[in-house]
Amino acid sequence: MKKNITIKKLITALLFILLLSTLTINGQHSKNNFEQVIALYEPIKPSTLETYSYKAIYNDGKVYLTWVPINQDECIYTIQRSQDGKDFKNIGYKSGYGVLKNNSIKLMYCFVDSVPLKGESYYRIQCINLNFIVNNSISKRIKNSLE
Repeated sequence: MKKNITIKKLITALLFILLLSTLTINGQHSKNNFEQVIALYEPIKPSTLETYSYKAIYNDGKVYLTWVPINQDECIYTIQRSQDGKDFKNIGYKSGYGVLKNNSIKLMYCFVDSVPLKGESYYRIQCINLNFIVNNSISKRIKNSLE
């Protein structure tokens, strides 16, 4: 029984390494490879991504997202956007860097949507950790005043 758990952890770790390696290939983002690997592994039902701070600000035709997660685990952050607040599409990815639990260091992550949707749109952050547990942030509403 213990051997099966170790093999499962090894396979999970290898899949996670594959996920990280698909984020950038020769300096270019490879969203399609990342999404194909995620589709192979059905994640557990999403729960809430808890943050010390999470902001979405529209300024000068761009949307700036910043967040400081409470749980500083290694993970992949997927930045998602929606026109209606229900149907979210992936628009970017960030690698999360694990920090020791007893460490007082808090990492801030940033993302810029340089081509936001016209009118009203919603943003959220999704965290997928090493165990493929998915946590979604609350959604933030932004109004693009440039029509």
